[in-house]
Amino acid sequence: MVFLSWGVALPRASTARVAALALATSFAVECSQLVQADWLSAVRPTALGRLALGTTFHAADFMAYAAGAGPAAGLG
Repeated sequence: MVFLSWGVALPRASTARVAALALATSFAVECSQLVQADWLSAVRPTALGRLALGTTFHAADFMAYAAGAGPAAGLG
């Protein structure tokens, strides 16, 4: 989803750049789950907040993001 979003936002960008942006975005969202700012804590319980920001940090998710960005780049 993130790869597709960046590809639509930047149609002239190379596939490698879109994959790197998607991976960086996914990593940033995962790391943001370690932050417990009041406004983030208020947004996370909502449906959109859960979808966009997630709820809990899991280090293993970094491997999953990399495993998804690689094949997505290959399809691009």
